[in-house]
Amino acid sequence: MITEERPVATKVPGPAPTLEDIERQRKHLWVTAFIALVVVSLAVAVVSYWTQIFPESIRRTVNFSAMRFVFVALSVGFIAYAVERERRFRVLTRELLRQRERAIELYARLEQERNASERLEASDRMRADVVASVTHQLKTPLTSLLGYATILRKRADTLPLEQRDEFIGVIEEQGYRILGLIENLLQSTRVEAGLGRLQRVPVDLSGIVRAVAREMGTGRQRTIDVDLSPRELGLFGDPAAMEHIVTNLLDNALKYSEPSTVVRAAVFEGDGEVLLTVSDEGMGIAADELPQVFDRFRQASNARGHSSVGLGLYIVHNLVIAQGGRVWVDSELGKGTTFTVALPVRR
Repeated sequence: MITEERPVATKVPGPAPTLEDIERQRKHLWVTAFIALVVVSLAVAVVSYWTQIFPESIRRTVNFSAMRFVFVALSVGFIAYAVERERRFRVLTRELLRQRERAIELYARLEQERNASERLEASDRMRADVVASVTHQLKTPLTSLLGYATILRKRADTLPLEQRDEFIGVIEEQGYRILGLIENLLQSTRVEAGLGRLQRVPVDLSGIVRAVAREMGTGRQRTIDVDLSPRELGLFGDPAAMEHIVTNLLDNALKYSEPSTVVRAAVFEGDGEVLLTVSDEGMGIAADELPQVFDRFRQASNARGHSSVGLGLYIVHNLVIAQGGRVWVDSELGKGTTFTVALPVRR
């Protein structure tokens, strides 16, 4: 005879109690205990009253003392039960709180791991973008440089002197362009490694601006107006870092403005600070992109066609901050941009 096996019924546990459930049960328990005490107290009072008004014959047949004892015993027993339940509630509450803390810690660890994973993915994407950008930025000037060098090698004897000088100038310009890109990459690495050790020596910021503006203006055949303080401003800092700040700001202004426009640089004294401003009449930056303008590898959306890796302003920001200064930008689309650097004077 074949018997059919019946599935064994298993009791599915209900949901675990929450702190709100426990608190609700505690309130219900103590309300019930209070009502019970009131009822018992009334019962004892009634029994005591009966012992006074009932005749002696009834008092002999009914043991009112035993009744009072029973009521009091019930009251004490219920109070003991309520106290024990309160103790269990507290134990359960502590356990739930520990579980909640463990859950919060676990969630925090998971969130940290998720954030770390996202940062790692973002870093990988950024690294790939940087490699692609640097490759593109190097390929363009190298192609131009090699092309002109090849022409000079093959036709140096037949080219007019003026054209040879022009080709040599292009080669020199592209070489400096590659050098500037490499210098920015190296400087970015130094910034991320802690900026190295910056000097604290007297700095002639006006002299640095004058020299850099003359060199860059002549090399790019652009007009750079300078308005420099004629006297010593008492600025202390790192001369090499200051030169890098000025170079990157002027390079940025020249790069994103038309050749027919004027770039302006000024150095003057503020309230306990030396101020450097670099202004252009270029394309400007959208207001919603200004907060990210000093981020690493960041370019404005309307500047993507220009040759840049997006490190210059990032380096400027970090070099200024490392010397106790501030840097900010004011810009309007289609009208131009002004960068301002404020550095504390010597006290």
